[in-house]
Amino acid sequence: MSIEVDKKIVSKNLLRLIQESGKSRKQISEAIGVSYSTFTDWSNGRSYPRHEGIVALANFFGVPTSALTEEQKTPVSLRTPAEIGDIIREHREKLGLSYDELATLANTTTMSLRRWEKGKIANPRTDAIENLARALKLPTAILRGIPLTEDQIQKQKLIKEIDKVLSDIHLTDEEIQQVVSYIKFLITQRK
Repeated sequence: MSIEVDKKIVSKNLLRLIQESGKSRKQISEAIGVSYSTFTDWSNGRSYPRHEGIVALANFFGVPTSALTEEQKTPVSLRTPAEIGDIIREHREKLGLSYDELATLANTTTMSLRRWEKGKIANPRTDAIENLARALKLPTAILRGIPLTEDQIQKQKLIKEIDKVLSDIHLTDEEIQQVVSYIKFLITQRK
């Protein structure tokens, strides 16, 4: 393929993802650390992002890089609406949340949440998926159906283990801050 065709493919996919996200081009360009004019050139098909740009965009939208660089014949989410609904219901119940509680946490309405769980939302917006995933304490990739890397799987196991340990003890705000500071310290020592 020619670079002109590649630019058109990225532009088409990027415009769709921007629309689904509900975010402005300015918000997205700031979030991924590129100038607004560069981002606009990508979305209008005037230039092609370098590899780092493609990766940053994919991470921002919670999609594989192929969702930006290849013709899309299927929806960005690799899961059916019914599968997404099942995951939401399962994790909502596991967390002991009512529809109202989860709707509030996910910045949506109870009616929309019920539609999600029934598999009635076919083309979910990226920001809605992100809000639901955050409220359910899940990586966005789980709802999107994107396979997790081994590193992400290990992080999820560690987070679950930490949650389990912390759920059995009651810490003051100061003690929680000390735990967070210690974890940050450990992370800096690994680098």
